[in-house]
Amino acid sequence: MKKNDIYRAKIENWGSNGEGICRIEGMAVFVRGAAKDDLCDIRILKVQKRHAFARVETIIQASPHRIENDCPYFDKCGGCAYRHISYEEELRLKQERVSDALKRIGGIDMPVEPVTPSPDIDGYRNKAIFQTANTRSAPVIGFYRRGSHDVIPIEHCALQCHLTNQVVGVIADFAAENNLEMYDETKHTGTLRHVFTRTSSEGQIQVCLVSATKHIDNIDKLTTRLVEEFPQISGIMLIHNEDVGNVALTGPITTLYGEQYLTDTLCGLTFRISPYSFFQINHAQTENLYSIALDFADLTGTGNVLDLYCGIGTITLNLAKKAKHVYGVEIIPEAIEDARMNAVFNEITNVDFICADAGEAAKEIVSSKTTIDLLTVDPPRKGLSSQTIEAILEIGPARIIYISCDPATLARDLGLLKEHYTVQHVQPVDMFPRTTHVETVVLLSQQKPNDRIEIDLDLDELDPTPAESKATYKEIKEYVRQNFNLKVSSLYISQVKRKYGLEVGENYNLSKSENQKTPQCPPDKEEAIKQALIYFQMITE
Repeated sequence: MKKNDIYRAKIENWGSNGEGICRIEGMAVFVRGAAKDDLCDIRILKVQKRHAFARVETIIQASPHRIENDCPYFDKCGGCAYRHISYEEELRLKQERVSDALKRIGGIDMPVEPVTPSPDIDGYRNKAIFQTANTRSAPVIGFYRRGSHDVIPIEHCALQCHLTNQVVGVIADFAAENNLEMYDETKHTGTLRHVFTRTSSEGQIQVCLVSATKHIDNIDKLTTRLVEEFPQISGIMLIHNEDVGNVALTGPITTLYGEQYLTDTLCGLTFRISPYSFFQINHAQTENLYSIALDFADLTGTGNVLDLYCGIGTITLNLAKKAKHVYGVEIIPEAIEDARMNAVFNEITNVDFICADAGEAAKEIVSSKTTIDLLTVDPPRKGLSSQTIEAILEIGPARIIYISCDPATLARDLGLLKEHYTVQHVQPVDMFPRTTHVETVVLLSQQKPNDRIEIDLDLDELDPTPAESKATYKEIKEYVRQNFNLKVSSLYISQVKRKYGLEVGENYNLSKSENQKTPQCPPDKEEAIKQALIYFQMITE
């Protein structure tokens, strides 16, 4: 097999990035633009040791899942993956992806609910970051070509709302008319790097121009033109980003017009959103997502809640409606400032917001001896750190709600938690139609000592040994605290028990693809746990 060879192939399955998969000469071939059950001629693009890449040349017999692509940029743009298949098949694929990750990475084999469909599959995005580039004919604004940093000019993105496309179109026209030099990320020269927009459910739009320089020529003229054409604009800002990396939204913000904050409503609450704050991109589906999470929470007004990665407090304040007290944790100062203001806006007083790393804040909660009944986490794509998982196990909430945007890291983290928590429900939610991404809400409940199947045994016929006299994790923790003045986590107890040949259930296995280490029990705590095991006659000296 070599580049530009053409083969006739039956597409057997789906790849993780929306491509079809077939086998030729015993090798897996990932075919761009293919759909499962297509019979097609494909052209080989690249051959590697164990697999190859190809594209569809001619469809001989179309898959029953295939539909007509309605986007002129789909074959080039790296945004959408499923514009060529039915939405029903897309939802089935996403359910399968979550289920497969749980089994393969987390070792969790349980039913995954059908994916909650999005009310809208186009025009749902309320946030966009457009890229810029210089071409021979004119400066352009658009999105990256699939697998590269080449910028494709985009006149209308189907996933963005109509207002966003209109505003960005005017900025692109202005750049061309004024010969505005766009930023060159290889030479680190030029001015305009990105155009960032965010819209509200009430029809307003926030516009941020990300520039490598402190000033853009004729910026006043552009501001005036935008305000005149779009009365829906709540604010226009200039973000001075001179970093050479790929992070778009960083650097000082200058307000050119209006307010620096966009206001939106969600689940009956009002939220102030600054440019650097996280806010879910699919408004209608976010309300469905939070409804599922609140149902899982099943709060009655008496429990304390810890919400890690709380952002501007969207789910925190919704939880506060039915909780005794909620603690929200977020590392971004601007988001915490927004969260505190949002609590004031909504007259919610039973909340505290903490600006800190999730793991550090969780350890502070442990030190304060605050009882946490429910813990919620909504981490970034990389998932939970080992420090955060250790702190969660030390806190020991009765229930955990994990909201994830990546099935792989979700499965990895659930695999680390499953020795002490049982996965009760897995509900995928389609926050990002036409892309490969899928959100998932998971409910976990703490395993108790009596979470066992009861069977009848004639104990008189048995000869008990000291190792069969077992203490609970809680009893071991209490013994260590009283006798050694140390706090130990369930994770550390499991490690020591395993060291001495005691059964503790499943191991803490990490995905080989994830660069993450399980925290190891320090020597002083190991010795203290060992003495507890001796005291409870679970091991001998």
